[in-house]
Amino acid sequence: MLYNQVNNVKIKFIKTDPTSMFITTKQRLSVYLTLCGIILGAVMMQAIQASTPQVPSAEEALQFVEDLIKKGMDVANNPNASEKDFGELLEKNFVTKEIANFVLGTHGRGMTPEQKERFHQLYKKRLVQIYSTPEKIKTFKNTTHIINPKTTPESDGSLLVKSTFTNQSTPNAQPAKVDWKIVKKDQKLFIFDILFEGISKLLTERQDYNAIYTASDKGNNQAEKFLSYLDKEVNGSKTH
Repeated sequence: MLYNQVNNVKIKFIKTDPTSMFITTKQRLSVYLTLCGIILGAVMMQAIQASTPQVPSAEEALQFVEDLIKKGMDVANNPNASEKDFGELLEKNFVTKEIANFVLGTHGRGMTPEQKERFHQLYKKRLVQIYSTPEKIKTFKNTTHIINPKTTPESDGSLLVKSTFTNQSTPNAQPAKVDWKIVKKDQKLFIFDILFEGISKLLTERQDYNAIYTASDKGNNQAEKFLSYLDKEVNGSKTH
């Protein structure tokens, strides 16, 4: 948990960094959850941008997850990888306005189009800062994964793909469980949500931003104060 302050009001919220949420006393999950968070932390609601979602076939969903994980690992294990490389990976493949809108939730109803656009840009930059630090890049070298070939249709119209991650430097540690909810829209596959040990990354991020927003002073300027806080955080030295 972290305490932050907005307009002299302390707020308490869950960190968006998945490693902070799941580290046990044995620290068996830190490497694996950092890996998955960097690769797909930003794509969970990209499926919103088209009409009604479809359930993809098991074959295409499994291949989609496999390709996406390998792409992230290729970048991570590149000896010349930098924060810029990870930032480009996130922005090019995952970050969308639809994701930011879902994370913002009902607070977006009181925003002007200009304020929403500011939030989209701040959200993108903040996410890149959180998941592309040198420390995060180092943590997922020598990591292997296994994807369960058995998929499960979910009630929300997605197809659940289960996987486990193991660090080769600690092969005797219990693997971390990471589940992916996949949907198909306009003939393309997207991640609808990602669950770390059963906990939704999508909902965790939404709680984070909700806590920041509700801590702002109530009134006509609440949205502006929320954006000003994020602007100072993103363009300063603070990351969660």
